[in-house]
Amino acid sequence: MKKLLLIIVILFVSISAVSASQSADDFNVSSVDGEQDMGSVTADDSDVCSGGVEHDDVSLVDDDLYLENESDASQDDSQDKNGSSKDVNNASVSKKTHSSNKVKIKGKDLVAYYKSKPVYKFTIVNSSGKPVSGLKVKITFDGKSYTKKTNKKGIVSLKLPAKVGKYNIKLTYKSFSLKKNIHLFKSRTFSQNLQSVYGKTVNYKLRVIDNNGKAMKAVKVIFKVDKKTYYKKTDSKGYAILKLNYAAGCYLISYSVDKLSGMNKYVVKNRITLKILNWGLRGDVSNAPLIYNNMPNNYWVKNAVKATKFGIPLLIIQGGNGKSVFMTSGVHGNELPSQVAMMRTIAYLTNKPVKGTVYIIPFVNVKAINQHVRLTNYDFNRVAHVPGTVSNNIIKLILHYKCDSYGDFHSTERPGDPGENIILGYKYPAKGCIPLTNYLAKSCNVNKKFYNYAGQVYRWSLADYANSKGTPVVICEVISKVNTLVPARVNLSYRMINQFLVYNRIL
Repeated sequence: MKKLLLIIVILFVSISAVSASQSADDFNVSSVDGEQDMGSVTADDSDVCSGGVEHDDVSLVDDDLYLENESDASQDDSQDKNGSSKDVNNASVSKKTHSSNKVKIKGKDLVAYYKSKPVYKFTIVNSSGKPVSGLKVKITFDGKSYTKKTNKKGIVSLKLPAKVGKYNIKLTYKSFSLKKNIHLFKSRTFSQNLQSVYGKTVNYKLRVIDNNGKAMKAVKVIFKVDKKTYYKKTDSKGYAILKLNYAAGCYLISYSVDKLSGMNKYVVKNRITLKILNWGLRGDVSNAPLIYNNMPNNYWVKNAVKATKFGIPLLIIQGGNGKSVFMTSGVHGNELPSQVAMMRTIAYLTNKPVKGTVYIIPFVNVKAINQHVRLTNYDFNRVAHVPGTVSNNIIKLILHYKCDSYGDFHSTERPGDPGENIILGYKYPAKGCIPLTNYLAKSCNVNKKFYNYAGQVYRWSLADYANSKGTPVVICEVISKVNTLVPARVNLSYRMINQFLVYNRIL
């Protein structure tokens, strides 16, 4: 009887050893060859202009999770009372040393085009890197759970819906889980709107990627900007770059590539420069209450007012290759409507594209404005021929900048000369003065008057002297008492300024 029992025990141990051997053989599957490395997605400052994200040259460390596999239950039966198990050679081995009882779950963040029928894959291998097949796991995605089994290559996959968004996908096995990120993007092209200033070259970048978020090289891209067509190819990082340097304005950039198309805005603002003319004249015009209280909330206007503490402000507004014009107000310090209208004009031109260059001195006699008087020492409109005077320096600037027109804006009282809302022009010598005068009088619905030649009445005024040098000039007058403001007169002066710019095709 004892011999029979001994034979049965030996036979049982042999069968157990064979069973354990077969269980181990179940893991001897060829290495995984279908795993895709989707890379990672990180924001990159260099991609701000493209509006996209960088997908290249960034490695992702696997989130590996070691778990005990389902064969653990059968191996627990061979444990002795001391928590040890016997191997086929009767050697006592601690349970913790059974590395074959643990598995490794591999997964990576996924970036994919939402219409590419994306599939997410987890891979499960043992501690030796061999695939584990037949494991039952739970996958959770977008609030839904799915029960799946690993295939012969240790892979378990889930087809993802064609739904744009950022998600988490979670694989759960027993009491352990692994979570990864998924980004299903709407477009395979990445770009963004551009904003620049006149005279500056900027790069419009379009990035083209494949269904898996990888850069596409040498892909032909067609761009269209303001009726112009450009042909470019993507570089090794998937970028097609278009260099732009347009006049001030708002443009649409359209593109087409690989059956995809889209567009962006390209906004070019005026280039604005503020200079302080140190001609020996200073005066804080903010001390004039009606100037200060009617000052627009505008960066350039505020800084022009501050500049009067140090000299005479000159604003240069550039937006294109059109005409150049010069405008002044405040030649007489107590003529306020034109000065307020000029401040409004500066605020307007800050964001309104111009087609040429505008030179503005909004406050000529800053000292007189500060003191609320017409003039100090001498009348600027009588000494434009005298070198070193503010008036003569202004004439030199007009000639230096080769301005196509000059507008001098004033106010006048009744009775007085001219004593009405009027446009004053000259028949000789500057060509172009007559049509300019006619246009402004008609568009502003005011009277007009022509002098036969420059200097006929006021020989050395700014307007007369500039006209005698060949620059078409107009003097624009509105009725207003000194040191007073009437909204209607400010509005009329503002319209005169505006129409002066329209005539010269600046606006």
